[in-house]
Amino acid sequence: MPSKTLTKQLLIQELATRTGIGRHIVRSLLATITKVALEQLKDNGEFRFPGVGKIFSKKSITFAPQEAEPDSNQRGLAGEYYVASLFNYAGYDTALTIGSSKSYDVFVNGPHGSRVAIQVKANLWHYDWLVREDFPQIEGNFVVFIRLPRNRDMPRLPELYVLTPQQANRLINRSYSTHSPRIPRQGILEQGAIDHDLSAIFTYLNREA
Repeated sequence: MPSKTLTKQLLIQELATRTGIGRHIVRSLLATITKVALEQLKDNGEFRFPGVGKIFSKKSITFAPQEAEPDSNQRGLAGEYYVASLFNYAGYDTALTIGSSKSYDVFVNGPHGSRVAIQVKANLWHYDWLVREDFPQIEGNFVVFIRLPRNRDMPRLPELYVLTPQQANRLINRSYSTHSPRIPRQGILEQGAIDHDLSAIFTYLNREA
């Protein structure tokens, strides 16, 4: 079969050559298969092509979350896996840490030996993030704040903001005597943080160790 992408006419020619059937018959057969496939997609949302796989219509692909919202552990994991996936997709070696008592959630290695340690704070579309204590102000450390969408808003993307520990510590609000310290989303935005801007981490990763 030709290595280049097949057009309709090239596909007809290829099938005619391989089967010895006339081009006009192949064209008619291909038109019939296309018609059946479109009818199946319209009626059932999918078309099974024997020996190849299934073809789905866009309308048949839906997100069906549970009615219950994720608990704090599930939210944390969702945020950590989301952050790790972004760096994996960008081509960096990424490692997730395991356990409930850990200092960092994600480690990312750069191409020249640099390494960053990331703490991930995830909430469920709230306007602040709870914190227990100040973040360690160590070079190469970053804090990523994830604002996960609620189930009813899926498949909406999360919001993601990156701060240095120094920036994050300045935003901790301890004015609530009966509530945990927290970092407000408004304060993060006032720092100039931009949704999904990972450039500060990329810059650190790409430098010489």
